[in-house]
Amino acid sequence: MERIFQIKLSRIDYEDFLKFFDVQWPNLNCSDKYCVLMTFPSVFKNPSAIVYDSAIYRVYDSNQIILGNFRLKQFSNSTIISFYNEDKVKKQAFFDYIQHILEEMKLVGFTILETQEFGEDTITEDVYKRYKLPKRKADRKKWIDVYKCIIDYLVELSDSDEDEIFVPKLVDIRSYIKLTLNIEYSTKTISRIIKAGEAGLLDKH
Repeated sequence: MERIFQIKLSRIDYEDFLKFFDVQWPNLNCSDKYCVLMTFPSVFKNPSAIVYDSAIYRVYDSNQIILGNFRLKQFSNSTIISFYNEDKVKKQAFFDYIQHILEEMKLVGFTILETQEFGEDTITEDVYKRYKLPKRKADRKKWIDVYKCIIDYLVELSDSDEDEIFVPKLVDIRSYIKLTLNIEYSTKTISRIIKAGEAGLLDKH
């Protein structure tokens, strides 16, 4: 799966997001040119606002043929939507959908802060410096594995039956990584990995 485009917006509410994309769940009923089906990891029994960031939003055409998918990440002042290609044959059709979405966003008044198209080499020297990304492929692969481990840990905690969800500190995450992957990083490096992951820099590279 290849990330091909990203839209950064001023933060939007989940309700506005769901309404704009006309998100469907759990069944697909495609009567328009495009339709979007929300799917959740099997760990989640019922969707709720707290797990919308963990959902995958699959995009279909009017014939219910999948074009690609996108994911949502909410930050304090912004919302990032990343689009992923699933089939090279459908790549152009998916780009057409993305352009359609951009035009619609402008029409309804969403504030688009930044857009970025991704190719084979999308990490600039400035990004390497800003996020202190490792340049060796093996080291970046290690960061990807660690970030996935962190996400799995947070999902596991959010699915806990406890009345109060435990919010881990960096030292707790560090211990979990050591226990799970036998990889030991400082809390400062773990913080950098989280920031790089949240910026979408560990999806592919």
